[in-house]
Amino acid sequence: MAYGNLLNDRTALARVFLWDYIEGSSTKQALAQELGMAPDELMHLISPEGKPTYMQVFVIFRTIKEMEGLEWRVTIA
Repeated sequence: MAYGNLLNDRTALARVFLWDYIEGSSTKQALAQELGMAPDELMHLISPEGKPTYMQVFVIFRTIKEMEGLEWRVTIA
């Protein structure tokens, strides 16, 4: 949901889904480590007040994809 909303320029909604996912999963520590920050900094980064770079966002999605064994496909409707 977060990825699809991000691609459809609904960044506020994408952040909500991403924040909920990270907060409710075991990926927070690994994501924070991958980005070189503390878990609290990570959660602030994806909060409405945060200002993540595109590179940080893609690192987050890539890390989640690898940790969860997900396969994402982008289709054009």
